[in-house]
Amino acid sequence: MKKTLLLFLSFSFWLHAERNGFYLGLNFAEGSYIKGQGSIGEKASAENALNQAINNAKNSLFPEQNTKAIRDAQNALNEVKDSKKIANRFAGNGGSGGLFNELSFGYKYFLGKKRIIGFRHSLFFGYQLGGVSVPGSGLIVFLPYGFNTDLLINWTNDKRASQEYVERRVKGLSIFYKDMTGRTLDANTLKKASRHIFRKSSGLVIGMDIGASTWFASNNLTPFNQVKSHTIFQLQGKFGIRYNSDEYDIDRYGDEIYLGGSSVELGVKVPAFKVNYYSDNYGDKLDYKRVVSVYLNYTYNFK
Repeated sequence: MKKTLLLFLSFSFWLHAERNGFYLGLNFAEGSYIKGQGSIGEKASAENALNQAINNAKNSLFPEQNTKAIRDAQNALNEVKDSKKIANRFAGNGGSGGLFNELSFGYKYFLGKKRIIGFRHSLFFGYQLGGVSVPGSGLIVFLPYGFNTDLLINWTNDKRASQEYVERRVKGLSIFYKDMTGRTLDANTLKKASRHIFRKSSGLVIGMDIGASTWFASNNLTPFNQVKSHTIFQLQGKFGIRYNSDEYDIDRYGDEIYLGGSSVELGVKVPAFKVNYYSDNYGDKLDYKRVVSVYLNYTYNFK
């Protein structure tokens, strides 16, 4: 009962405004919607057919029976070896995601006495795993990294509790405790409760990530399986909502002692550019597009 009352008392005394300082952020979870599309030229299509015929022969109990199929596939490849025509096009949808998938470190600061408007700058690095329903496509892994800048707009920012209010609140809750338990709170408990305070704020995040993303894909189709990785410049917008809480003690002289803080954020990211994973002069092309991401982030505010 005493611990519960202490916690209630602590949350009763909030200070105005959010603190400037360094922070460490971690995405608890993030998920993305991905589109894949491309085309396969006549040459690559014939190469895939030849490879399939060879594999069938290797796995057959009577490989000599597959000799004609291999010869026909080789002749078909010879006929289109210089072709630049597209044999077929494909498209598919999929997703990617991860747990504890992005780490960031940066600094945030606010303007003016009311500290409604602020900014946040950080470096970030992350990962996601997924796949797309594209023929021959396997696992997709991409690593986003770069620099982030955010505009913070606080729509709530509690005012500092006056000393008179603090004393009145402590007295009232001590009476409530006595009525409920028949006992009086000891002096140390009352002293601790009256000195333990929080700052809380909540608002919007509007930001932008500038950096790059490196993509890895396990693809069984020739010629896409020749590519091990591909890196592109990436720019993505961000929009979210956040809640922040900073914890303080008040010393005997009325000065604030910062104990640390944290925030939780939920939002979406929208990347600007697609990834041209592969393209050549024979009609072969493979593109990936991360359409939108949803993320849940936790941030620790350093002392």
